[in-house]
Order: sequence, then structure tokens, then C-alpha cells
Amino acid sequence: MSFLNGLSKGLGVVEGVLPFVNNTVMSVESLLGGAPGPTKKAAAMQIIGSGLSVAGAVTGAPAEAVAAALNAVSPLIDSVVTLKNLFGEFANPSSPAGPKTAPAAAPASAPANAKAAIAGDPGSTAAGKTSAASGQ
Repeated sequence: MSFLNGLSKGLGVVEGVLPFVNNTVMSVESLLGGAPGPTKKAAAMQIIGSGLSVAGAVTGAPAEAVAAALNAVSPLIDSVVTLKNLFGEFANPSSPAGPKTAPAAAPASAPANAKAAIAGDPGSTAAGKTSAASGQ
């Protein structure tokens, strides 16, 4: 029964850490999108390592436990990046594989229009500007 208790506790830790790892990976990707993968992973490891060091200092955890936790997070970072790549969230149009679904011909202002459309500005889409210009 101790194995199941340990497994349950471990899964609870992963469940608590995974959103932090995911948010860190997404932030690093948005900041260093064009950087090589090892550079981005090192940045994510440094951010997470800083967080673990602060948590370790607050809780009084030994340095060895903090280092072990950081070593355990490394495969989680790899897994998050692999899944994001697999589902096309990190697909780069300049990469050999290209994006998962590439538009036929996107206008030069497509990224700005997409961000505004996500923010809920109906006049920001190409169709919204066209209909506003035509008076409809």
C-alpha cells in the first residue's frame, strides 16, 4: 500500500508543478521564439530553478532536494515542448515542417488582425474592415 500512497503523492506534485512548467515554457517561447531549443530550455530551467530555490528557502528544504526537484522538472519541460510541437502550438513557418495548417495567402497584417480578433475587436478582422469601408 505504501507504493500506491507514494504514487498518489507523486502525481499530486506533478499536477501542481505542471501548470507552472507549462506557463514558463510558453513565456520563454514567446520571449525567445527564434532562439535554439537548448537556449530556450536553459532559460526555462533557470526560471524554474529560481522558483524552486525560493520555495526551498521558504520551506527550509535542503539544497539536495531542490536540485533533485529541478532534475525531475527537466523531463517535464521536454514533454511539454514535445506536446506543443506535436499539436502545432510552436509550429514555425520557417521550419522545414512548417505550420500544421498554413494559410494560402495571409496578408501582411494578419498577425495584428488575429491578435485584435482574439481580444474581441470585431472591426479588426479583414472582413470587418472591408464591410466598414463599404458602408455595410
